[in-house]
Amino acid sequence: MVAFIGLFIAVIAGILVGQDAAKRGMSPWVWGLFVFLILIIGLPVYLIVRKPYLNQNYVINTTTPSASLKKCPYCAELIQSDAIKCKYCKSDLTQ
Repeated sequence: MVAFIGLFIAVIAGILVGQDAAKRGMSPWVWGLFVFLILIIGLPVYLIVRKPYLNQNYVINTTTPSASLKKCPYCAELIQSDAIKCKYCKSDLTQ
């Protein structure tokens, strides 16, 4: 009975790791099988080497060209070229 529970936990862990690996752009079959076969070592190894989460809904704004940005003369952060006040250091840029 104990062996069955251990096998059940290993299968569930392998499936969950495989799903997580797929979301992170890693091979779900390799990581799922690795964790299933050697759970006690595979799970910590996966948690250490896994990649950051890939958010599929993240869209980079490409409509604003980078040429419309300038550096703030006070804090050196990039701001819009037509800004009159820096959003980072709150300095007045109208001078």
